[in-house]
Amino acid sequence: PQAARAAYAIIPTVWDEGADVISQTIAREACAGVLLIGVAARARAFRVEMRAQNRTSATRADAMGRPLGRDRISLTGPAIARATAPIADLLGALRAQ
Repeated sequence: PQAARAAYAIIPTVWDEGADVISQTIAREACAGVLLIGVAARARAFRVEMRAQNRTSATRADAMGRPLGRDRISLTGPAIARATAPIADLLGALRAQ
């Protein structure tokens, strides 16, 4: 939207800290929505992901080298979170750049 305002935060790829930084940013900026953009090590191009999965390998290490120790990232979160943003519009704007 034309009146939209963007705020940015760098989210650490550390199991115990990412959600806290997101929550603090939402509270501080009074956000109405969140768009997470990440870089996957194996990705060959920029990707817009339409859903997040609440799963990992219990032995997969974070950026600090620490494994989570369980298969579910959030014990209280849903198995899948689907994007509610207008993805087609976002992709069109990105491709136009």
